[in-house]
Amino acid sequence: VLLYRWGPNRRSFRRDNVYICQSLSAYVSVYFANYNFRQSENRYQRLSRVVDIGREVASLLDPERIAYVIVNRALEVIQCDRAFIALLRSPEAKDRSKDVEVLAISRLDEIHRGSAQIQALKRLSSWAVTNAGDWYFTEEFMKSSDDEQLKSLLKDYFELTGMKGCIAVSLRHGDEVMGVLALESQQPHTYSAVDFALIGQLAKISASALRSASEHRALPALKLLETSLWLKRHLTRGKVLIWMMLLAAAVAAMVYVEVPFRVGGECEVAPVTRRYLNSALEAMVKEVLVKEGELVSLDDLVMQLDDRDIKAALDDAKHRLKVSELRMAALVREVAAYKIAEAENLRIQKEIEMLHRQLERTRIIAPITGTVMTPRIENLRNKEVQKGELLCEIADLNQLVLETAIPESLISYVEVGQPLNFVIHSFPGQTMESKVESMRLKSEPRQGGNVFVVTSPLDSNPHRYSPGMQGWTKVSVGKRPVGYVLFRRVIDYFRTRVF
Repeated sequence: VLLYRWGPNRRSFRRDNVYICQSLSAYVSVYFANYNFRQSENRYQRLSRVVDIGREVASLLDPERIAYVIVNRALEVIQCDRAFIALLRSPEAKDRSKDVEVLAISRLDEIHRGSAQIQALKRLSSWAVTNAGDWYFTEEFMKSSDDEQLKSLLKDYFELTGMKGCIAVSLRHGDEVMGVLALESQQPHTYSAVDFALIGQLAKISASALRSASEHRALPALKLLETSLWLKRHLTRGKVLIWMMLLAAAVAAMVYVEVPFRVGGECEVAPVTRRYLNSALEAMVKEVLVKEGELVSLDDLVMQLDDRDIKAALDDAKHRLKVSELRMAALVREVAAYKIAEAENLRIQKEIEMLHRQLERTRIIAPITGTVMTPRIENLRNKEVQKGELLCEIADLNQLVLETAIPESLISYVEVGQPLNFVIHSFPGQTMESKVESMRLKSEPRQGGNVFVVTSPLDSNPHRYSPGMQGWTKVSVGKRPVGYVLFRRVIDYFRTRVF
């Protein structure tokens, strides 16, 4: 209805005025009809684009590619400045706020996940996924919200991105929330009811396509079928023949072409001769006579344990022995009493012998000529030690060898006399040579499994090495076919499991 107001002070309403009003009404009705038609045509075109997007992503099986297509083509349907998709890496995760990843952003081929903007998008997406639903974030919404955490997230988001409005729609598959589709704008209140409806349709298409892609990735057989179909489409008969010939040549090379084969393991520089000095008594360390790195000779006194109690017991035993001897002299004519006194005398003599041995054990003596290897050995002074406790290590540093830990699965390839190369971590880039001199007969349990220790001499300037230096050794064990060198683990696995 077109309503005209005619004031009381105006002249009378003539027939030509009626004609003009009727003509104007006709023009206005035609304009509105054209406007409604254009709007309907615009909705139809936008809906057609949504259908085209659904068809395109339905044929894709890569989640990243699906997300990339949706966020870029969403700009053709809805007027916005940017779109992105964020997904839950694991829908079963207990803490969803830490398991959201921004998968694709419109007009970006590469996402720098450490940037402040991406982190802001991730935090906002995490909140939207945790509070599953459809959200329209604006500055007015931020100011009116009672959630302080959300206020902080939105404040960082608006400041870092420069956006004024963001629609976040949950990607759902049934009751499961997979992630969020978000469209951003630098102008507030730019979205209409039609826009909201179209965003909902895009979210449904995205969730369905992403769900299908994730299920496809979980089925290796389908992935293999996809690869075979791609090969069938792209390979001609001539190309197939060429590839078959190349494959046959590769198989022949793996079987008949032999290359040097080496096995390796961690190595360590160690002295040939080393001795560990343990406490034979439970006592206090009275005196330490050596320091770390000091050279000691055979039978040198290394440390002295507290012997006061033993000496007191020895003096008491000697006094009791004298008393026993006097008593025996007085009881010579009394046979029975003499025998008892004689037995007591023998017991005291054995006690004295035992105390002499204990007194000797309080002296910790160097069993070899070598260097003291125990760090901060002087700290043992006045310390109570237990029987069997390690007190000191002495090693002859004039004779060092290289000990290599070869895994149990590789020791069958190693033989005495085989050449080897090794690199010490202290001398990176310097490869030294040696040979296998001996192998221990018994394996040792170490981290990662059992190993056999292989010993090699250090002929090239052995004085440059120090005990404890570590590195890596590779033993040359001959030649083997290329295929065996590349797939040895698989071959040995079947040899030990299938028999």
